[in-house]
Amino acid sequence: MNNQNIKNFFETNLKLILAIIGIALLSSVGYIVVREKNLAKEKEASSALYEARKMTDPLVQAKDYKSAISLLQDIPEKFPNSRAAYETNLHIADLYVEMKDPAKAIAHYAKAEQQAPDSFSKILATYSKAIAEEVAGQFDQAVKSLDFALQMKGSEFLKPEILMAQARSYEALKNFSKAAEIYKTIQEKYASKTYYSNAAAAFLGKISIPTGKQ
Repeated sequence: MNNQNIKNFFETNLKLILAIIGIALLSSVGYIVVREKNLAKEKEASSALYEARKMTDPLVQAKDYKSAISLLQDIPEKFPNSRAAYETNLHIADLYVEMKDPAKAIAHYAKAEQQAPDSFSKILATYSKAIAEEVAGQFDQAVKSLDFALQMKGSEFLKPEILMAQARSYEALKNFSKAAEIYKTIQEKYASKTYYSNAAAAFLGKISIPTGKQ
């Protein structure tokens, strides 16, 4: 394309070119505005959680969990899509565990699971929820939650813990052959991690698999 053709092209399509540039600029400005607004909201949420924790930590130390929860519960409602909401729900769930109320702990772990800002956070919330389900006697659901955690990207660091919990739930469901299979997997795959391999061997030694269940 020679200079004249280029000139003719721009003269013919000037309005269209300017419109495209304008849209691009508006989109860029809009993105920056939204990003800055989200950052400001995230900062506000973190500050709110920090101030709440300053008041609730002494209550937790005094085992006044109900009062601590009442001071924390507004944060996830006010800042639903923030990291602070995730951290608050996780903390509230932990407090309900201390109160021996696994049903409410499960509900808040589930909320944290949905609000998790990254893969690591989601795995932690899912695993914690599964343990609360195990404590509540919801062994079928615990197995499903642990399966879900195992499928998540980055779960390898917590895999021995997840497998141990899953084997325990299968034992509680009297699925001894499946429990034994998982304990053997832990022994073989994590032989160098003696805490897990030894624990798996101990649990495996206590399993009595009924005839026909091999």
